[in-house]
Amino acid sequence: MWRWRDDFQNDFAARMDWCTKSFQEANHPPVPELGHSDQINVKAGEIFNPDAIGTMDPDSDNLSYLWFKYPEAGSYKKSIDFVSTENLYKVFI
Repeated sequence: MWRWRDDFQNDFAARMDWCTKSFQEANHPPVPELGHSDQINVKAGEIFNPDAIGTMDPDSDNLSYLWFKYPEAGSYKKSIDFVSTENLYKVFI
């Protein structure tokens, strides 16, 4: 929970702005869009390319991406390391 503290505090602050500011003055979350299925099956050593090219920000803010394994959300409990080279990722288990 603590690793997300800054994110949920910032989200709460933005939601409070929605109550007191016009739509144009308030900040809004990005609208995520994957260019592939939300489940990717890869084998150790296989290269894959996560794609969120359709993601947009309603306020036209710049977006950046950080891809990582979120262990609490899955059933695979062993360590998975990713090596990134220009948006191509190789899986090491």
